Amino acid sequence: MGDALEGARRATANASPIAPPNPEVAATARRRQFTSAERQRILSAADACKVPGEIGALLRREGIYSSLLATWRKQRAAAQRTALEPQKRGPKVAPGLAQTQAMAQLTRGQRPTTSPTRAGPHHH
Repeated sequence: MGDALEGARRATANASPIAPPNPEVAATARRRQFTSAERQRILSAADACKVPGEIGALLRREGIYSSLLATWRKQRAAAQRTALEPQKRGPKVAPGLAQTQAMAQLTRGQRPTTSPTRAGPHHH
């Protein structure tokens, strides 16, 4: 029995140091990304559904949830609303820049309460 253990030890010592990948470990799951063309196709197919249960069959066929379809419909409606709104004329202002300019205007009229150069009323 001692010889069998020695043989097993020797076999593991001679094995290659690179272990084969573990088949049990799955690759990290990634969410599916739908292109805008795919979304348009699925939305138009859903809009064409008239019979009850037809949208459910479409969702199962595409492998998506109804909440995703609802989200896409909201996004489509929002995109159509912004497309119909009149465009603002003039130069575009970055929102962060506009905020800093507004703050500068507000603080311009005020004097600083404590000046770092003065120590107080008793300076010489």
